[in-house]
Amino acid sequence: MFAMETIASFVLASSLVILVPGPATFFVMGQAGRGMGAAAGGIAGIVVGDIVLITCAGLGFAALVAQWPFLIDAIKVLGSAYVAYIGIGLIRQSLSSQGSMDKSGQVLPPRHQFAKGIALTLSNPKPIIFFAGFFPAFLPLGQQPTLFGFYALGAIFQIVNLCYFAALTLLVRLFSRSLSRAVFQGSPLNLLSGIALLVCSGILLATLL
Repeated sequence: MFAMETIASFVLASSLVILVPGPATFFVMGQAGRGMGAAAGGIAGIVVGDIVLITCAGLGFAALVAQWPFLIDAIKVLGSAYVAYIGIGLIRQSLSSQGSMDKSGQVLPPRHQFAKGIALTLSNPKPIIFFAGFFPAFLPLGQQPTLFGFYALGAIFQIVNLCYFAALTLLVRLFSRSLSRAVFQGSPLNLLSGIALLVCSGILLATLL
Protein backbone atom coordinates (compact mmCIF):
# COMPACT_ATOMS: atom_id res chain seq x y z
CA MET A 1 0.00 0.00 0.00
CA PHE A 2 1.13 3.52 -0.76
CA ALA A 3 0.99 6.26 1.87
CA MET A 4 -0.89 9.42 0.91
CA GLU A 5 2.32 11.42 1.28
CA THR A 6 4.02 9.10 -1.20
CA ILE A 7 1.17 9.41 -3.69
CA ALA A 8 1.14 13.20 -3.36
CA SER A 9 4.90 13.36 -3.92
CA PHE A 10 4.62 11.04 -6.91
CA VAL A 11 1.81 13.10 -8.47
CA LEU A 12 3.84 16.30 -8.02
CA ALA A 13 7.00 14.77 -9.47
CA SER A 14 5.06 13.21 -12.36
CA SER A 15 3.39 16.54 -13.12
CA LEU A 16 6.75 18.30 -13.35
CA VAL A 17 8.05 15.60 -15.69
CA ILE A 18 4.95 15.61 -17.90
CA LEU A 19 4.87 19.42 -18.17
CA VAL A 20 8.24 19.41 -19.96
CA PRO A 21 7.32 19.72 -23.67
CA GLY A 22 8.30 16.80 -25.86
CA PRO A 23 7.26 15.05 -29.08
CA ALA A 24 4.00 13.83 -27.53
CA THR A 25 2.98 17.38 -26.54
CA PHE A 26 3.52 18.77 -30.03
CA PHE A 27 1.86 15.72 -31.58
CA VAL A 28 -1.27 16.18 -29.45
CA MET A 29 -1.34 19.90 -30.25
CA GLY A 30 -1.31 19.09 -33.94
CA GLN A 31 -4.11 16.56 -33.56
CA ALA A 32 -6.16 18.93 -31.38
CA GLY A 33 -6.06 21.46 -34.19
CA ARG A 34 -7.78 18.88 -36.38
CA GLY A 35 -10.56 18.09 -33.94
CA MET A 36 -11.49 16.34 -30.71
CA GLY A 37 -11.67 12.92 -32.38
CA ALA A 38 -8.16 13.17 -33.77
CA ALA A 39 -6.81 14.38 -30.42
CA ALA A 40 -8.57 11.60 -28.51
CA GLY A 41 -7.18 8.98 -30.87
CA GLY A 42 -3.65 10.33 -30.55
CA ILE A 43 -3.84 10.58 -26.76
CA ALA A 44 -5.17 7.02 -26.47
CA GLY A 45 -2.27 5.79 -28.58
CA ILE A 46 0.26 7.60 -26.40
CA VAL A 47 -1.25 6.12 -23.23
CA VAL A 48 -1.20 2.58 -24.67
CA GLY A 49 2.41 3.10 -25.73
CA ASP A 50 3.31 4.26 -22.22
CA ILE A 51 1.66 1.16 -20.75
CA VAL A 52 3.84 -1.01 -22.99
CA LEU A 53 6.97 0.86 -21.88
CA ILE A 54 5.98 0.64 -18.21
CA THR A 55 5.47 -3.10 -18.63
CA CYS A 56 8.90 -3.42 -20.26
CA ALA A 57 10.46 -1.49 -17.38
CA GLY A 58 8.71 -3.72 -14.85
CA LEU A 59 9.89 -6.86 -16.65
CA GLY A 60 13.49 -5.73 -16.50
CA PHE A 61 14.00 -4.56 -20.08
CA ALA A 62 15.99 -1.62 -18.71
CA ALA A 63 18.59 -4.04 -17.36
CA LEU A 64 18.74 -5.72 -20.77
CA VAL A 65 19.31 -2.38 -22.46
CA ALA A 66 21.99 -1.50 -19.90
CA GLN A 67 23.80 -4.72 -20.77
CA TRP A 68 23.50 -4.19 -24.52
CA PRO A 69 23.39 -0.40 -25.02
CA PHE A 70 23.45 -0.75 -28.80
CA LEU A 71 19.80 -1.80 -28.59
CA ILE A 72 18.69 1.58 -27.34
CA ASP A 73 20.92 3.32 -29.89
CA ALA A 74 19.29 1.38 -32.71
CA ILE A 75 15.82 2.21 -31.42
CA LYS A 76 16.81 5.87 -31.05
CA VAL A 77 17.82 6.03 -34.72
CA LEU A 78 14.53 4.49 -35.80
CA GLY A 79 12.65 6.68 -33.33
CA SER A 80 14.22 9.91 -34.51
CA ALA A 81 13.41 8.96 -38.09
CA TYR A 82 9.78 8.29 -37.22
CA VAL A 83 9.40 11.54 -35.25
CA ALA A 84 10.85 13.39 -38.25
CA TYR A 85 8.41 11.52 -40.52
CA ILE A 86 5.44 12.72 -38.45
CA GLY A 87 6.85 16.25 -38.36
CA ILE A 88 7.30 16.35 -42.13
CA GLY A 89 3.77 15.00 -42.54
CA LEU A 90 2.35 17.83 -40.43
CA ILE A 91 4.34 20.41 -42.37
CA ARG A 92 3.13 19.01 -45.69
CA GLN A 93 -0.45 19.09 -44.43
CA SER A 94 -0.01 22.70 -43.34
CA LEU A 95 1.17 23.62 -46.82
CA SER A 96 -1.70 21.78 -48.48
CA SER A 97 -4.26 22.82 -45.79
CA GLN A 98 -5.67 19.28 -45.69
CA GLY A 99 -6.02 19.13 -41.90
CA SER A 100 -7.07 15.61 -40.88
CA MET A 101 -7.85 14.47 -44.41
CA ASP A 102 -6.02 11.99 -46.56
CA LYS A 103 -5.04 12.57 -50.17
CA SER A 104 -8.51 11.67 -51.39
CA GLY A 105 -10.06 14.37 -49.19
CA GLN A 106 -11.63 11.91 -46.75
CA VAL A 107 -11.46 12.68 -43.04
CA LEU A 108 -9.10 10.23 -41.36
CA PRO A 109 -10.72 8.21 -38.55
CA PRO A 110 -9.22 8.45 -35.02
CA ARG A 111 -7.63 5.00 -35.37
CA HIS A 112 -5.00 6.54 -37.65
CA GLN A 113 -3.99 9.00 -34.94
CA PHE A 114 -4.19 6.16 -32.39
CA ALA A 115 -1.65 4.13 -34.38
CA LYS A 116 0.59 7.18 -34.76
CA GLY A 117 0.39 7.84 -31.02
CA ILE A 118 1.51 4.30 -30.20
CA ALA A 119 4.33 4.39 -32.74
CA LEU A 120 5.49 7.81 -31.54
CA THR A 121 5.70 6.63 -27.92
CA LEU A 122 7.42 3.33 -28.72
CA SER A 123 9.89 5.06 -31.04
CA ASN A 124 11.58 6.64 -28.01
CA PRO A 125 12.91 3.94 -25.64
CA LYS A 126 14.34 6.41 -23.09
CA PRO A 127 11.14 6.36 -20.95
CA ILE A 128 11.89 2.71 -20.16
CA ILE A 129 15.05 3.82 -18.34
CA PHE A 130 13.10 6.68 -16.76
CA PHE A 131 10.29 4.44 -15.48
CA ALA A 132 12.80 1.84 -14.22
CA GLY A 133 14.64 4.49 -12.19
CA PHE A 134 11.76 6.81 -11.27
CA PHE A 135 9.05 4.41 -10.10
CA PRO A 136 11.09 2.35 -7.57
CA ALA A 137 11.89 5.57 -5.67
CA PHE A 138 8.22 5.79 -4.67
CA LEU A 139 7.68 2.15 -3.73
CA PRO A 140 7.33 1.35 0.00
CA LEU A 141 10.64 0.90 1.79
CA GLY A 142 11.95 -2.64 1.58
CA GLN A 143 9.67 -3.56 -1.31
CA GLN A 144 11.34 -4.85 -4.44
CA PRO A 145 10.13 -3.41 -7.75
CA THR A 146 7.35 -5.65 -9.09
CA LEU A 147 5.16 -5.50 -12.16
CA PHE A 148 2.17 -4.78 -9.89
CA GLY A 149 4.01 -1.86 -8.29
CA PHE A 150 4.94 -0.48 -11.70
CA TYR A 151 1.33 -0.78 -12.88
CA ALA A 152 0.01 0.93 -9.74
CA LEU A 153 2.35 3.87 -10.16
CA GLY A 154 1.85 3.73 -13.91
CA ALA A 155 -1.91 4.13 -13.47
CA ILE A 156 -1.38 7.27 -11.40
CA PHE A 157 1.17 8.57 -13.91
CA GLN A 158 -1.25 8.04 -16.80
CA ILE A 159 -4.10 9.79 -14.95
CA VAL A 160 -1.86 12.84 -14.60
CA ASN A 161 -0.83 12.43 -18.23
CA LEU A 162 -4.45 12.26 -19.39
CA CYS A 163 -5.35 15.37 -17.39
CA TYR A 164 -2.48 17.25 -19.01
CA PHE A 165 -3.35 16.19 -22.55
CA ALA A 166 -7.06 16.85 -21.97
CA ALA A 167 -6.28 20.36 -20.72
CA LEU A 168 -3.93 20.94 -23.66
CA THR A 169 -6.57 19.78 -26.13
CA LEU A 170 -9.28 21.93 -24.56
CA LEU A 171 -7.00 24.98 -24.63
CA VAL A 172 -6.26 24.50 -28.32
CA ARG A 173 -9.95 24.01 -29.10
CA LEU A 174 -10.90 27.02 -26.96
CA PHE A 175 -8.46 29.31 -28.73
CA SER A 176 -9.57 27.94 -32.09
CA ARG A 177 -13.04 29.25 -31.30
CA SER A 178 -11.98 32.51 -29.67
CA LEU A 179 -9.54 33.49 -32.41
CA SER A 180 -9.50 32.88 -36.13
CA ARG A 181 -10.15 29.19 -36.77
CA ALA A 182 -7.46 29.26 -39.42
CA VAL A 183 -4.84 29.89 -36.76
CA PHE A 184 -5.49 26.67 -34.86
CA GLN A 185 -7.15 24.48 -37.46
CA GLY A 186 -4.83 23.54 -40.24
CA SER A 187 -1.82 25.42 -41.56
CA PRO A 188 -0.13 27.46 -38.76
CA LEU A 189 -0.60 24.97 -35.90
CA ASN A 190 0.39 21.98 -38.05
CA LEU A 191 3.42 23.92 -39.30
CA LEU A 192 4.57 24.85 -35.78
CA SER A 193 3.94 21.33 -34.46
CA GLY A 194 5.78 19.82 -37.42
CA ILE A 195 8.81 22.07 -36.94
CA ALA A 196 8.84 21.29 -33.20
CA LEU A 197 8.79 17.55 -33.95
CA LEU A 198 11.70 17.95 -36.37
CA VAL A 199 13.63 19.72 -33.60
CA CYS A 200 12.79 16.88 -31.19
CA SER A 201 13.98 14.39 -33.81
CA GLY A 202 17.27 16.24 -34.13
CA ILE A 203 17.73 16.35 -30.35
CA LEU A 204 17.02 12.62 -30.08
CA LEU A 205 19.55 11.89 -32.82
CA ALA A 206 22.10 14.24 -31.25
CA THR A 207 22.12 12.16 -28.05
CA LEU A 208 23.89 9.45 -30.06
CA LEU A 209 26.84 11.71 -30.89
